[in-house]
Amino acid sequence: MTKQDLVAAMATSAKITKAQAALALDAFIDSVSSALKKAKAKETAVSLAGFGSFKKEHRDERVRNSFGKKVIVPAHNVVKFSVGKNLKELVK
Repeated sequence: MTKQDLVAAMATSAKITKAQAALALDAFIDSVSSALKKAKAKETAVSLAGFGSFKKEHRDERVRNSFGKKVIVPAHNVVKFSVGKNLKELVK
């Protein structure tokens, strides 16, 4: 499902225009992104009961062997998504 498909589905489900649905989706994405940017590592930043939670995790610098060469992967933050109980049951 693409963003355009999601906007269309939201518009139909909520009985709003696609433009309103696009604004709502963009606001959701901006809000989640902002919360994750401000979050401290391993702190749950955004939790949607029954759907899941987004959290930021820190990964330390590490060395990987890639085709016989040592490659240094710098420390960085990643976003993790944990599936909620209702969503997990729905897609079983």
